[in-house]
Amino acid sequence: MGTNATPSRNEGKSFADYGRAGTLMGWVKLDDGISEHPKLARVSNDAFALYVAGLAYCNRNLTDGFIPSHVGLGQLRYCDGNAVPAITELEDVGLWDQNGAGWHVHDYLEWQSSKALIL
Repeated sequence: MGTNATPSRNEGKSFADYGRAGTLMGWVKLDDGISEHPKLARVSNDAFALYVAGLAYCNRNLTDGFIPSHVGLGQLRYCDGNAVPAITELEDVGLWDQNGAGWHVHDYLEWQSSKALIL
């Protein structure tokens, strides 16, 4: 690569950064003490699973922490067919912030990479 060349998105990535299909694969960062976090320790298993699924959605879709309403409400497999109680738990403990069009994961960009950084 010359000095004026723009680095590609995949430059500098190791084999471990690629999924089975050979596409670049993202990773959600989770603290190994996540289950002991004071906010998460207060929520149900459904809300915990929904929180992690929400992080994965945001990372996979490069939303910088935004979860559209149809996505949050559509995560029924984590919530016995009704995501509203789990979402309410996440709002009540301050992990998801409602914004009218969906939710933002609180402090998402403090722990996860932004779309701008990834692209």
